[in-house]
Amino acid sequence: MSLVEALFMYLEMLESGVEPDNFTYPAVFKACALLRTLEEGMQIHGHVFKLGFQEDLFVQNSLINLYGKCRDIRNSRMVFEQMDQKTIASWSALVSAHANLGMWSECLGIFADMNSEGCLRAEESVLG
Repeated sequence: MSLVEALFMYLEMLESGVEPDNFTYPAVFKACALLRTLEEGMQIHGHVFKLGFQEDLFVQNSLINLYGKCRDIRNSRMVFEQMDQKTIASWSALVSAHANLGMWSECLGIFADMNSEGCLRAEESVLG
């Protein structure tokens, strides 16, 4: 299935009255991120609030990634800052968002923040 088909399936779900769940949104946001469809991603982000999934860790991480890949650092950062729980995936998505824009000093600052927060060693996020 192509990324465009995945987005159309999501729209068909909504039109047929099938409510997406917290597992649906990360896949949809990944498709939006890879297609660089920021406007559609932002509209779907609104659905997340409407259905109450804005606090879901996987949804939040996929939003950071979406906004980062679409070069919207402000919204990427906003989602990150609003998170109650941040995982290594959250931190790594934020680093990637800044790296996509060539914001290298900010990347180093985020690594320093990771260290001060007692997160996994910063090099593990780069090395996988």
